[in-house]
Amino acid sequence: METDKFFNISLVCSLLGIFLLIIFCNNYELKEMDISSIDESYIDQKVKISGTIKNLFETKGLYIFDIEKDSESMKAILFKDNKTILRDNLDIILEGKITEYEDELEIISQRITIK
Repeated sequence: METDKFFNISLVCSLLGIFLLIIFCNNYELKEMDISSIDESYIDQKVKISGTIKNLFETKGLYIFDIEKDSESMKAILFKDNKTILRDNLDIILEGKITEYEDELEIISQRITIK
């Protein structure tokens, strides 16, 4: 009898926790940042920036480009499993993860929205 009560309480708490996580995740929106404010403390964190694509280079598997805004720029990578087609001078909003490659910060794109 005691075990059944404990099991029911545990089940209700678990389901409530999962429900709250689903609601929180669906309503979570990244705040857009300035490129100039991104430094080494953001490595492995997800960020959202906007700007214009410059110096676009396309390989078989990915796009490499600079995203530029207000004379600041950052290197960005987009893997081509995404169906987005990019071109120079395209205004975008980019969400991705900050990484460091050859002592420079870059962003691995996870989502791109064309303005």
